Amino acid sequence: MQSQYEDTILYPYTSSTSRLGSEITTSFSESGYVNQVGLAGPLALGNHDGYDEIQIVVSTEKPRFIVDLLDDLFPIRYYRQFSYMDQPSGRFWLHDESPFNFVALAFYPESEFTAAINKGELAHGAPFRELDYSSEKKITNPRRYQFSDTSGESALSKEIEPTLGAIRAVMRGDGEMARVRECVLELQSVQGQARSLSPALNTLLEDVIQIGARLISIDIQSQEV
Repeated sequence: MQSQYEDTILYPYTSSTSRLGSEITTSFSESGYVNQVGLAGPLALGNHDGYDEIQIVVSTEKPRFIVDLLDDLFPIRYYRQFSYMDQPSGRFWLHDESPFNFVALAFYPESEFTAAINKGELAHGAPFRELDYSSEKKITNPRRYQFSDTSGESALSKEIEPTLGAIRAVMRGDGEMARVRECVLELQSVQGQARSLSPALNTLLEDVIQIGARLISIDIQSQEV
């Protein structure tokens, strides 16, 4: 279903998610430390609409080095570890990119990666496909990414994705504005009640709140016409 709000939220973010995914996975595949790399979710199926995260799975003996490569290519804005996987697997929001287009980066041992290839999906059901990787490996020396201690912000940062999900659903034409309002209010409440937030999380929350507020404003204006 087409949304009446189509193309009103992604601006001023100009990078397409397919380009981001392609550049990141190409960079990873050219590293001598990467054994295998693949895409999961909508990008794996080729039907990414610009509102989903970029899901990447990597098999490597040096996961921290791969994060360094990511940060060297697209500077990392904020990181939140997956609750069910060890660091550095997690969500990486990038500077100067849409909050929708964070990189969900998972590091799999070779056996789990092979199992995902054979099933065509990850353990949680997301579609998956392995990518052809470069046979010409490059020697790179990316700067070292410094992980901040965000353990105290875990509960707060988890509030971001429901809000993005509510906005995403409306933009796709199958969501409710009431849910967007509810999520934005909750995000504002969480932000206001927090005793301290890292600058990175605070600005990310602000960006998501502003996107939601803009959509709410557009909805109100459309009803007044």
